Amino acid sequence: DVKRKQLPELDDAFAKSISQFETMDELKAAVKQQMQLQAFQQAEEAYHEALVNQAVANAKVDIPQEMVEQRIDEIVEEMKLNIESRNATMDDYLKNIGQTMEQLRKNYEKTAAEQVRQGLVLETIAEKEDLTVSNEDLSMEVYSMAHQFNADPKDVMKVIQEEGRVGMLVNSVLRKKAAAFIYGAAKKAEADKKEAEEAPKAEEAPAAEEKKDDFESMTVKDLKAYAAEKGIALESKAKKAEIIETIRQAESK
Repeated sequence: DVKRKQLPELDDAFAKSISQFETMDELKAAVKQQMQLQAFQQAEEAYHEALVNQAVANAKVDIPQEMVEQRIDEIVEEMKLNIESRNATMDDYLKNIGQTMEQLRKNYEKTAAEQVRQGLVLETIAEKEDLTVSNEDLSMEVYSMAHQFNADPKDVMKVIQEEGRVGMLVNSVLRKKAAAFIYGAAKKAEADKKEAEEAPKAEEAPAAEEKKDDFESMTVKDLKAYAAEKGIALESKAKKAEIIETIRQAESK
């Protein structure tokens, strides 16, 4: 067969057929808003990650190999939980990717080392800033994990408790709160910097008023001389108030 793809016309009828909107303009506006929101969220996430990475890069941390191996264990356990939520096994996954468990662990060694380093820095920040984890924080994290794995929050919490991973969950939430603290501190610093930059502009306003007051104290002769110096044309019979108003109007342009 010889086939040709025929696309529908981008009109109001098409908009109605694929959305709740009545017109194509409404659909385009909604799509644009969604894309802008997504772009903003991605930019915020990238900024957030860059701040944490910078804080970690500035820190001096010695990473014990035992902690790296422990983090690899956690990564593998997280993968196992994800795989089992899809009714599969870790052995099936290893066969599909053609790797052994040793090779899989080797692949995650660099990632684990970076995460351990980041975790140590964030835990230090959390300790110095007296950050704590509430039951509500844990519930929100479990709900997020359940949504990610498309599972019931109660089942996720049950697995965490049975495998003795509650401590790991608490540490994970604590690190996220420390990362949020870094983000908040950076935002506050930006706001303070912006306020400091705008402060001189606010101080310039009274100076302008003083200049107007200076005109009032000047004589007609001085005002005419000032206008001539600035290239401001005056009427020959203009009175003092008229001269001042002419000068102000000319300098405001």
